[in-house]
Amino acid sequence: MAIAVALLCVLLQDEPQGTPDQRLQWKLCRAFESEKIDAALVADAKSSSNFGTRYAAALVQVKESLAAGKRHECTHQKLVTLGGPTDAVEHLRALAASYKAAVYCKDCTNGKVVCGQCNGKKRTEVKCLVCEGRGRVGAPGAVDKTAVTMKCRNCDGKQVFRDVRCPGCSGTGTVDCASCLGSPWHDRACSVKECRAGRVPCPQCKGKGKVEVTCPTCQGRGRVNAPGAVNPGEVTQRCNDCDSKGTLKDKAACPSCDGSAIGIGWARCEVCRGGDGHKDAGAAASAVFETESCAACSGKGWPSGAACAKCLGLGVRIKPATAPTKTLD
Repeated sequence: MAIAVALLCVLLQDEPQGTPDQRLQWKLCRAFESEKIDAALVADAKSSSNFGTRYAAALVQVKESLAAGKRHECTHQKLVTLGGPTDAVEHLRALAASYKAAVYCKDCTNGKVVCGQCNGKKRTEVKCLVCEGRGRVGAPGAVDKTAVTMKCRNCDGKQVFRDVRCPGCSGTGTVDCASCLGSPWHDRACSVKECRAGRVPCPQCKGKGKVEVTCPTCQGRGRVNAPGAVNPGEVTQRCNDCDSKGTLKDKAACPSCDGSAIGIGWARCEVCRGGDGHKDAGAAASAVFETESCAACSGKGWPSGAACAKCLGLGVRIKPATAPTKTLD
């Protein structure tokens, strides 16, 4: 009679009787089959001593991370450190390897690629900015500075500076990968490198929250007309109000982001629309594992009110994509 009642409960998908941990495992097995995932279930399973509960929670987290396209590194680490019976070690390793192969960037090494400017040598030659690599500049005072030139003093006419630290990679020899923007787990939700949770540095103040104020006395020139000069436009002196810098010492609050609900120094990212933009899923679950109906329980998972020993209540056997033969024994 008790067995019949248990079977009826499973068929009706009623929560089976048992310990709180067994009921949690049952809920996680049902969540694995569902499109809707309750994150609280995964959180509750962290402290469970039952391998079946933790295993079901890890699989649910895999599906959730793949669907959302984020927290990939955290999910991979959970598979690596899940722990369990000795005969489950190889299966978990294969599952973790399959997950990483599905989501980890294949175009770089830890988010970095060789710098194209110095070819990874860290040092290169840089064109002189003063003469723009020509070695000569317009002569001062000449009517036509393109016709009358002189040797560039900045580079001494050599046009380039040799063996200097590469400006493209700051002397490291590597730059961020264009495919993953330096995040090889593809956890970034926006294609804008500076974007953080839908926010970017304010374009006007560059994230500082303050802007320089042009000196009203010299209009930013740093010099003013000399008083008493016959031609004040030709005779100038340094501006004391800004110490000849052209901007006042005290900066003003940025008019673009001051008082913003997003935060001073930050602005809404227009690419991902403040984090509300669409993000493609990281990968399909089939790229990590395939499933086959459990022969031991005929795919029921909980044939007699208790989890099947072979599939741990899932009703299916998990086959890692990179090693399909390494299933749970």
